[in-house]
Amino acid sequence: MKSLTRRLTWALALLVVCAISIWFALAFTGVLDSGRFEIIQSLTISPHRIAMLVRRSDNTALSGDTYFVVIDTHLYTGNELKRAFHSSKPVFVAGRAGLTIHADGPNSLAIKCESCGLTKGLIEKQKFSFKGTNIRYVGFP
Repeated sequence: MKSLTRRLTWALALLVVCAISIWFALAFTGVLDSGRFEIIQSLTISPHRIAMLVRRSDNTALSGDTYFVVIDTHLYTGNELKRAFHSSKPVFVAGRAGLTIHADGPNSLAIKCESCGLTKGLIEKQKFSFKGTNIRYVGFP
């Protein structure tokens, strides 16, 4: 009887560990993200690169909207935006509106902050190049 109880206990523990692992995997890949993702501005920066300025809004988040910039070969769908936000793809992530993107020439992107009130504490991620594309920041602290 002890053997059966021990086996059931181990099986239950294994099931709980698997369920927790699956939940973490889904949470960190963005599948469980309930936010709304929308492309605010898109811009062709080279024949095979498109930059997208995206807003992530979430009614349950207390911190407000999040804005981020991704660069890829095509415009993203809503699900692609969600996965990109939770990956290493964003070149810039911040918590303020008022950002714009501009092409600075071939393979060069400028992210501009015109009186958006952005401080260093609100910038979550900031890259200066991405897969051969140079990124310049204008009007940042």
